[in-house]
Amino acid sequence: AELSPHSDIDIMFVHDSKTQPFITGVVEKVLYTMWDVGLKVGHSTRSIAEAVEQANKDMQSKTSLIESRLLVGSRQLYDEFRETLVKKCVRGHEAEYFAARMDDQKSRHEKFGDTVYLQEPNVKSGCGGLRDFQNLIWMAFFKYGALTLGELRKQGHVEASEQRQLEAAYDFILRVRNALHYLTNRPCDAIAIGLQLQLANEFGYRQHDVLRRTEAFMRDYYMHSRNIFLLTNTLAERMAIKPPRANVLAALLRRGRK
Repeated sequence: AELSPHSDIDIMFVHDSKTQPFITGVVEKVLYTMWDVGLKVGHSTRSIAEAVEQANKDMQSKTSLIESRLLVGSRQLYDEFRETLVKKCVRGHEAEYFAARMDDQKSRHEKFGDTVYLQEPNVKSGCGGLRDFQNLIWMAFFKYGALTLGELRKQGHVEASEQRQLEAAYDFILRVRNALHYLTNRPCDAIAIGLQLQLANEFGYRQHDVLRRTEAFMRDYYMHSRNIFLLTNTLAERMAIKPPRANVLAALLRRGRK
């Protein structure tokens, strides 16, 4: 339900090696159908052992498998895959995963401006973007086995007000990304100046002056982006996923306002 119109679709065919000839035919039919309707598909075909091996070689693969869900097929095989994934790719790998995810976040922020308050922010990878929220959830899964804010709240790691703010912010920015894809008819994650008025109109801002309309939309975007940035860092510190970095947070928020 979070897939934007022009996003890639990632699919993995998990199989029992005993059924390999049958699986090959199924994979070809499914992929040809998806390609014929114009979808961009990233795909792999693996046994459980092969999936585990790949996950422990590459952090991005491991993250994708953590978020996997069964689309169709054997529930028993899928449950075995999930159990094996947690046992062999999560347990005992927490510290290295946290370090890799924090390095990834640092690199993203540096690449996309290192501040929430950019004139043309990147809604996916920039400071306070979708990836910051997802990063927190992925690390929380490694430490607490939770993949939603609701689960983290039940465990006592998130306050009700924090959950509401984060969910509202994530929903708003996700809808912005969805609108960007529709407006540009291509994958697009940057709120370019030329798109800001169109986005304001799409979101129902009705100020008579078009500049005020754009300003109102961007003000709300910055508010939600700031909430994601501050709250995800606060929660990461509270859950002991990363050490406190208060001075760095303040600097990142100030930068760009001068």
